[in-house]
Amino acid sequence: MPLYTTSSGGGGGGGTGPAGPTGPAGPTGPTGPTGPAQFVLNGEFDGGGSVIPPGLSARLRVPYTGTIASAHLWDLDGNTGSLVVDVCRDSDAAYPPTSGDSITGGNPITISSARKVNMTTLTGWTTAVTAGDFIAVSVTSATTITRAALQLVINRTV
Repeated sequence: MPLYTTSSGGGGGGGTGPAGPTGPAGPTGPTGPTGPAQFVLNGEFDGGGSVIPPGLSARLRVPYTGTIASAHLWDLDGNTGSLVVDVCRDSDAAYPPTSGDSITGGNPITISSARKVNMTTLTGWTTAVTAGDFIAVSVTSATTITRAALQLVINRTV
């Protein structure tokens, strides 16, 4: 049976030789995901068992720049009624949004003797939003409805 041995002494002892040439670049990899094409801002109004009072509001921060594409409002209590919600927008620097910052152009989100509304045409609205903006949604008036949810669907600018 042969015997193999190694030795670190004796002959050689020189340093590392020069580096060889760099090889060609490999192919470019696939583009990674850009994030969602749409995102949603959600809010909820709760009258605590009573009709939602005017002035009840929620403030939401916009994570991406985009355009509001639709607005949806629906009851969470099973009651048919009416509910009017205004939407105001302001920049981070001008926080908080006030009623003077309304973006609905006199066309607020309105449930009228129903349980929900889906607004996919936002006539008169200023729909552009910028990452970091604040959106305030506030109840202008309500009858019968004690709890409701709001959703703003925003197409992200990529």
